[in-house]
Amino acid sequence: RICHSQMSSQPPTTTFCRVNSCYRRTLRDPHDPRGTIIVRGCGCPRMKPGTKLECCTSDKCNV
Repeated sequence: RICHSQMSSQPPTTTFCRVNSCYRRTLRDPHDPRGTIIVRGCGCPRMKPGTKLECCTSDKCNV
């Protein structure tokens, strides 16, 4: 699987993953209460309740 693997503030990058899924996690920016940070990567990790997590299973699906 090919997944995007960067934070929202970085230029787009992709990586080849051994697992069959990608994720996109959205969390609040601790420095800006109105802002959010988006983190992308391989797999579908378990998150604490209240964290927005989207998992998908096609190449580059976590845009």
